[in-house]
Amino acid sequence: MTNANPPSLPLSRSKSAALSRVIGLVSKGYELVRHSVRERAAWTFRRTHEEMADWFALLEAQLKRRRSDEVALSLQRIARQPGFAGVREQSWRLCQFARQNGYAEELPFLYFVSKVSQGERVLI
Repeated sequence: MTNANPPSLPLSRSKSAALSRVIGLVSKGYELVRHSVRERAAWTFRRTHEEMADWFALLEAQLKRRRSDEVALSLQRIARQPGFAGVREQSWRLCQFARQNGYAEELPFLYFVSKVSQGERVLI
Protein backbone atom coordinates (compact mmCIF):
# COMPACT_ATOMS: atom_id res chain seq x y z
CA MET A 1 0.00 0.00 0.00
CA THR A 2 1.16 3.53 -0.67
CA ASN A 3 1.32 6.55 1.59
CA ALA A 4 -0.79 8.86 -0.61
CA ASN A 5 -3.02 11.64 0.69
CA PRO A 6 -6.40 11.45 -1.07
CA PRO A 7 -8.43 14.66 -1.22
CA SER A 8 -11.11 13.44 1.21
CA LEU A 9 -8.59 12.68 3.98
CA PRO A 10 -8.15 15.58 6.43
CA LEU A 11 -4.55 16.73 6.61
CA SER A 12 -4.58 18.08 10.15
CA ARG A 13 -4.72 15.86 13.20
CA SER A 14 -6.55 16.75 16.37
CA LYS A 15 -4.69 17.52 19.56
CA SER A 16 -6.04 14.36 21.17
CA ALA A 17 -4.62 12.22 18.36
CA ALA A 18 -1.25 13.93 18.76
CA LEU A 19 -1.44 13.40 22.52
CA SER A 20 -2.26 9.71 22.08
CA ARG A 21 0.86 9.30 19.94
CA VAL A 22 3.02 11.02 22.54
CA ILE A 23 1.94 8.70 25.34
CA GLY A 24 2.27 5.61 23.17
CA LEU A 25 -1.33 4.56 22.73
CA VAL A 26 -0.85 3.49 19.12
CA SER A 27 -1.00 -0.24 18.52
CA LYS A 28 -1.42 -2.40 15.40
CA GLY A 29 -2.64 0.46 13.21
CA TYR A 30 -5.09 1.90 15.77
CA GLU A 31 -4.80 4.85 18.13
CA LEU A 32 -6.73 5.72 21.25
CA VAL A 33 -8.32 9.16 20.92
CA ARG A 34 -10.65 11.33 22.91
CA HIS A 35 -13.80 12.72 21.31
CA SER A 36 -17.00 14.30 22.57
CA VAL A 37 -20.30 12.46 22.67
CA ARG A 38 -23.33 14.48 23.71
CA GLU A 39 -21.02 17.16 25.16
CA ARG A 40 -19.14 14.59 27.26
CA ALA A 41 -15.62 13.35 26.79
CA ALA A 42 -15.30 9.77 25.60
CA TRP A 43 -12.48 7.55 24.40
CA THR A 44 -12.44 5.42 21.28
CA PHE A 45 -10.04 3.71 18.93
CA ARG A 46 -9.53 4.74 15.33
CA ARG A 47 -7.13 3.91 12.51
CA THR A 48 -3.96 5.96 12.27
CA HIS A 49 -3.63 8.65 9.61
CA GLU A 50 -1.17 6.48 7.68
CA GLU A 51 -3.48 3.45 7.79
CA MET A 52 -6.38 5.52 6.42
CA ALA A 53 -4.19 6.90 3.65
CA ASP A 54 -3.28 3.32 2.71
CA TRP A 55 -6.95 2.27 2.58
CA PHE A 56 -7.90 5.29 0.44
CA ALA A 57 -5.04 4.58 -1.96
CA LEU A 58 -5.98 0.88 -2.24
CA LEU A 59 -9.65 1.63 -2.90
CA GLU A 60 -8.76 4.34 -5.39
CA ALA A 61 -6.47 1.98 -7.34
CA GLN A 62 -9.11 -0.76 -7.38
CA LEU A 63 -11.83 1.65 -8.48
CA LYS A 64 -9.67 3.08 -11.28
CA ARG A 65 -9.15 -0.46 -12.59
CA ARG A 66 -12.94 -1.00 -12.33
CA ARG A 67 -12.44 -4.11 -10.19
CA SER A 68 -15.69 -4.16 -8.22
CA ASP A 69 -14.91 -7.68 -6.96
CA GLU A 70 -11.67 -6.44 -5.37
CA VAL A 71 -13.42 -3.36 -3.96
CA ALA A 72 -16.11 -5.61 -2.45
CA LEU A 73 -13.45 -7.75 -0.75
CA SER A 74 -11.65 -4.65 0.58
CA LEU A 75 -14.90 -3.20 1.92
CA GLN A 76 -15.68 -6.53 3.60
CA ARG A 77 -12.24 -6.46 5.28
CA ILE A 78 -12.90 -2.88 6.39
CA ALA A 79 -16.34 -3.82 7.77
CA ARG A 80 -14.90 -6.73 9.81
CA GLN A 81 -12.44 -4.51 11.67
CA PRO A 82 -13.16 -3.54 15.30
CA GLY A 83 -16.51 -1.79 15.72
CA PHE A 84 -15.42 1.09 17.94
CA ALA A 85 -17.10 4.42 17.18
CA GLY A 86 -13.95 5.99 15.71
CA VAL A 87 -13.20 2.99 13.49
CA ARG A 88 -16.85 2.82 12.37
CA GLU A 89 -16.83 6.50 11.36
CA GLN A 90 -13.67 5.93 9.33
CA SER A 91 -15.11 2.77 7.78
CA TRP A 92 -18.20 4.69 6.73
CA ARG A 93 -15.98 7.37 5.14
CA LEU A 94 -14.19 4.64 3.17
CA CYS A 95 -17.52 3.16 2.04
CA GLN A 96 -18.72 6.61 0.96
CA PHE A 97 -15.44 7.18 -0.90
CA ALA A 98 -16.00 3.95 -2.83
CA ARG A 99 -19.62 4.90 -3.59
CA GLN A 100 -18.67 8.41 -4.78
CA ASN A 101 -16.02 6.95 -7.08
CA GLY A 102 -18.25 4.53 -8.93
CA TYR A 103 -18.84 1.50 -6.71
CA ALA A 104 -22.50 0.58 -7.27
CA GLU A 105 -22.80 -2.69 -5.32
CA GLU A 106 -24.34 -3.03 -1.87
CA LEU A 107 -22.20 -1.68 0.97
CA PRO A 108 -21.33 -4.07 3.83
CA PHE A 109 -22.89 -3.85 7.28
CA LEU A 110 -20.62 -2.05 9.77
CA TYR A 111 -20.60 -3.88 13.09
CA PHE A 112 -20.46 -2.03 16.39
CA VAL A 113 -19.32 -2.61 19.95
CA SER A 114 -21.91 -2.29 22.71
CA LYS A 115 -20.63 -0.47 25.76
CA VAL A 116 -21.16 -2.12 29.12
CA SER A 117 -21.36 0.18 32.13
CA GLN A 118 -18.74 -0.30 34.80
CA GLY A 119 -19.96 -2.54 37.57
CA GLU A 120 -22.73 -4.03 35.45
CA ARG A 121 -22.80 -7.83 35.31
CA VAL A 122 -22.14 -9.34 31.91
CA LEU A 123 -23.87 -12.58 30.95
CA ILE A 124 -21.80 -14.74 28.64
